[in-house]
Parts: sequence; structure tokens; C-alpha cells
Amino acid sequence: MSNSQFGDYFTNPNFVGGYNAIKEGKKEAFKKGMVYVEDDSDISLWKKFINQILPNKYNFTTATSSKGNKAEGKRVLEKMYPKANIKVLFAVDADYDFLTSNLDISHAFRDNPFILHTYSFSKESVMLEKTQLDNFIQKCQHTQSHNADLEKFLVLFSEVAFDGLIKYLAFIKQHNFQIIEYNEFHQCFNIKSKIIVTDDLSLDNSVIHEVVVNLSHFFSQKNLAEADIQQMKVLFDSLNITRENAYRFISGHEIYDLIEEIHEQVTKKLYDKEINSIKQNCTGKAIQERIKQVKRIFEQSFKLATFCNTYVPNEQDEIHQRILEQVQKIKDLQPIN
Repeated sequence: MSNSQFGDYFTNPNFVGGYNAIKEGKKEAFKKGMVYVEDDSDISLWKKFINQILPNKYNFTTATSSKGNKAEGKRVLEKMYPKANIKVLFAVDADYDFLTSNLDISHAFRDNPFILHTYSFSKESVMLEKTQLDNFIQKCQHTQSHNADLEKFLVLFSEVAFDGLIKYLAFIKQHNFQIIEYNEFHQCFNIKSKIIVTDDLSLDNSVIHEVVVNLSHFFSQKNLAEADIQQMKVLFDSLNITRENAYRFISGHEIYDLIEEIHEQVTKKLYDKEINSIKQNCTGKAIQERIKQVKRIFEQSFKLATFCNTYVPNEQDEIHQRILEQVQKIKDLQPIN
């Protein structure tokens, strides 16, 4: 089967309806549509947003059997973008497409209402909002406390990311918006190897200077045009990308890994403080009983993955607002039964 025939099958409303009816064993499931995502791990996120406005209207699946290969999954979906319709939606990480689509009048994101995207870099970017993250990390305390101000750290980090992202867009403009040297650019933000949490359990914001140095080195030989930089500043202003939220428009994987590292450093030091306190204040069997209790609390209540998996769409979150507005537009296009 050719790629064209493959796309024709999987975007045909009747084929999708028949597939749903057979899969669910219910004739009425024929009315349901299908949402194609890049990877199995994306389904949970998109279900939350789509089902909030269009409950039980769509099933969700991937367009490729390549487990864990999101890049391949997106490439497959991109080939089928023109065939998207009210019954066949595509839901993808925006990556840099959200930014570049505003400079390319032919980009599919501009005029196809049936392509949903994250309005930020990736699904991680959707889930990782600085205020909610800080609220979560403040709850990661038992009898001992920490002084980690994650929101302030991310604001400072985001200011650096803002300048770097503007320059990166100016750079790829010189190459007709081909996303080149992106791994090298993303690595500029990799400071996971640094000791970020100090002995008094506050965050060492000075480590962010390492990102400044990395970006300076990355752009040192790029010969960027000032006119291109100014154009990107205007673009960012039009898209409401600011110095405070720019961290959501660079690699979501890098941001998640950084936050995960900060979280692990904080909770490890906190756990050690809890154990030391128990040993100082308890005796006999009570020591092991209390240690088991603390270990259970840290494992069950303080996991970053749990926070992300239980995060629900928040209409006060600007990224969530945009996604929900896009889903609402699809609802408005639904035929009246």
C-alpha cells in the first residue's frame, strides 16, 4: 500500500466510523471520530483537553507502530495533514512549528482547524507551568522544610531562554526555517549536572549563568542579522511569548529533565534531613517504623510524574486556554445531529 493509499484509508470518515464500531462492538460508535497522536504516551494529555469539550466524540490512537519514536510518528502525521477532517483530527507537539507557521503562509497550522497542537514546544511544556510547579514543590515537605523557590528560578531561566530563542529563530530564518543544529541549541540549556540545590535547601540561581555562556558560544559564529532579531521580537510580542514564559517554547524534554533534577535534589536532601531527625529524636523500633512511614510518603506523595499525570486543563493557563479554544472551534464545526 502506498503512503497516499495509507493516508486515504486512515482519514476516510467511513473507514474510521467502521473501525470504531467494530472495536467497541457498538453500532452507535460509527459516529465517533479518531484523533491521531505521535506516540502512545501522548494519548492521556490529548484525551484531557479534547474530552473536556467533546466528551466521547473521538477515540485516540497512533498512526505508526514505532513505539517511543515520536519524530517518526509526527512525520507520518504530517503527510496526512491535508486529509484532516471533522472526523479525523491530528494532535501533535508544536515543536518550533507554532513559531515558524506564523512566518509561513503555506504552513498547515495556519488554515487547518483539524490539526491540534500544543501552542508551546511539547506536551511537557503544556504540563510544566511555573506557578503550579512551585505549588507542587512547596507541598513536597513533611516535618522538615526547604527554601526552594522554583518559580523564581524558572523566571530567571526563562529570561535567558527568551534571548536565546529569539536568536535561534533568527538563525534558522537564514536557512529558510529548516530546523538545523537544534540538538546543539537544546544542549545549551542542559545544566542537569550542576548542584542546583544548596545545603540550606534553596536554589542556586547562579547556575543559570552556565546557559548564558553556552548560548554565547553557540551563537558566536552565526553572524545574525539585527533586522531578523528585531523581526522575531515583533513575532514573539504578537504571540505573547514573554521573558516569563519563554521556557515553555524551548525543548520540553530539556525543561522536564531540569525540573526533575531539581526535584530529585530537593527531595533527596529533605529525605536525609527527615532520617537524621528521626534518628536523633526516636529510639528502638520506633526508628525503623518512622523511616518506613517517611519513605512511603516521599514515594507516594512527592513524585513529579504523579503531578504531571494528574495535571488537568486549567483555563487560567495561557497555553491551556489556546488549546481549549482550538478544541472549541472544532466543536462549533460539528454537524447538528
